[in-house]
Formats: sequence, structure tokens, C-alpha cells
Amino acid sequence: MEKVGRNFLLLSAIYGVFGMGIGLYMASVETFKYSAVHSHLTLFGFVSLAIYGLTYSAGLAKNDRLAAAHFWVSALGAILFPIGEGLAIGGGSIALAVAGSLLVILSAVQFVVAIYRA
Repeated sequence: MEKVGRNFLLLSAIYGVFGMGIGLYMASVETFKYSAVHSHLTLFGFVSLAIYGLTYSAGLAKNDRLAAAHFWVSALGAILFPIGEGLAIGGGSIALAVAGSLLVILSAVQFVVAIYRA
């Protein structure tokens, strides 16, 4: 459990690379249809997960079994939401985007609880 902060930071960096890659691709082909996917993957996947990781690493949030659950909910929400959003933008169902967004909100609530408990 002591590695939760590190795990958040590692996953943040990975999602950041993917988010930036999507942005670079869109710029290179000059089509910005999926800019929301790029934005959400970068903002939640990179920025929010980095903040979570730094907060756990600094000891400002309680690092226990609930922190590990927070990591997995965040990791799943951060990838399902942009994938689902991309599918919805492409004309598919919004179900995956809705599920992912609910996980993102749940992870934000978990973060509040982790800080409160510290």
C-alpha cells in the first residue's frame, strides 16, 4: 500500500503520454473531432492522477486499503471515460462513457474521503 502514490504517478505519466499522442495525431492530420478525448485523458488521466499520487506521497491523504481501491477506481475510470467518449463521438453508444464518468466522480469522492481521514 505504500506504493499507491508511486502507482498513481506512474499511471499518470503513461496516460499523459497517450493524451499528448492523441493531441499530436489530431494536429498532424488537422482534424479535431476527438479533442474531448484528448482533453479528458490528459486532464483526468494525467493531471488528476498526478495530484492524487503527489498527495498520497506527501502523506496528506490516508494511505491504506481504501487508497488501493481509490487507485483502481481512478485507473479504470481514467481509461474507460475517454474510450467511451471516443466511441460515442464516433456514433456508438454512450454507455461506456457514462460508466467511466461515474468512476471518475467516485474516485474524486474517494480522494476527498482519503484527505479527510488523514
